[in-house]
Amino acid sequence: MIHVQTYIYFPVYNPSFPEEIPVDDMDTLRKAEPYLDFERLHGHIELSYYGQPILTDKFGDFIKDYWDYMLQAIRSFLKNGVGGMSLPDQPIPITIEEQGSNWVLMTVGDDGEYGKWLLP
Repeated sequence: MIHVQTYIYFPVYNPSFPEEIPVDDMDTLRKAEPYLDFERLHGHIELSYYGQPILTDKFGDFIKDYWDYMLQAIRSFLKNGVGGMSLPDQPIPITIEEQGSNWVLMTVGDDGEYGKWLLP
């Protein structure tokens, strides 16, 4: 099973708030709103396949741009069989490439520096 979750990093130390807030935790996000700059939110996408981590907090970045670039890569993949992006503020490429009719190769980092996953 594929699991996807997005987290926003709380920008300052405050013992009343967690260091990262899941985007579906609306109560905490409402309380944190005065501290957040919604144009420059830092966070990460957590992506795993049957518990095997693919994208983690190691790849934290500007989360709005991160998702925008990821969606553009997915659109390109759906149209052309291959899509790619780099993290918004880091030179870490992520590619998704069709591998036959039922498989997708997801590569993180140059030449898979951070990993390669063959996904259905």
